[in-house]
Amino acid sequence: MEQIEMYKKSHGAFEPGEQRNRKYTWHKVNGGIDPASYAFGASAEIDYRNGVAKAINPSLEYDSSCKPTEFMPKSVADFKKVRADDLGTVRNLGLGQHPVEQTHCYGMPSKRFNDWGARECMMGNYTPDEQAPDPDLGRSLRRGCAPEEIMVSERTFGVPNVRSDIRPPKHPSVADAKNYGMEPGAKALLYPQPFATRGVYEEDFLVGRPKPELMDIALSSGLADSENQFEDLYRSAQEAYGAAEDDQLSVESIRQALYAATLQP
Repeated sequence: MEQIEMYKKSHGAFEPGEQRNRKYTWHKVNGGIDPASYAFGASAEIDYRNGVAKAINPSLEYDSSCKPTEFMPKSVADFKKVRADDLGTVRNLGLGQHPVEQTHCYGMPSKRFNDWGARECMMGNYTPDEQAPDPDLGRSLRRGCAPEEIMVSERTFGVPNVRSDIRPPKHPSVADAKNYGMEPGAKALLYPQPFATRGVYEEDFLVGRPKPELMDIALSSGLADSENQFEDLYRSAQEAYGAAEDDQLSVESIRQALYAATLQP
């Protein structure tokens, strides 16, 4: 118990939901108080409620739901009429009454054109002509840099986005921005493979491996409980795939052999 209290003081190692006890001497405050039932804080001198509702609807401020009449000099009322801004009406500049209806609203509409909204940005609403590639896509626009017969031919200039035309480096660098065709696409990012978080992909299950390596994977992952069970699964996989004794099998072949053995009555 002493060690637990020491860790609470040194590391703040409180239990989940435990109330922190700061060892206050409550019996010396105002003749002694009970913190479990005592109400802390100061009481409001003015009982003012529904502040947000009254700010939105000022008529709630008064008992009669109507602002009382105020008496003031005419000069003050005229000054407020000229200087104050009324919502939805033009400011009084002393130019007389505007020849517009009482329901007329000033300002510009929020939507003047058929602009795209959030739905169009997410779903897309392009016409077939807008989806077609530009006529000059992949063609050089600089005259004189190539013979005229090349400029009017169907030859495409530039390099592909996926550089499958060159051999990828043996040791890739983080500063190399080229895509050699080994990068995952948008589908793999949105729907990753089950074991992708552990660095294992579907291709790894299809790679041929030596028998000792397969046994180690099967026993470590739980595909086989013992070496004898692995030998049975290995022979079943060889018969199912028609593999010779020297051929290498994959992890997927062992998994399929295990599924077949499980389904057998």
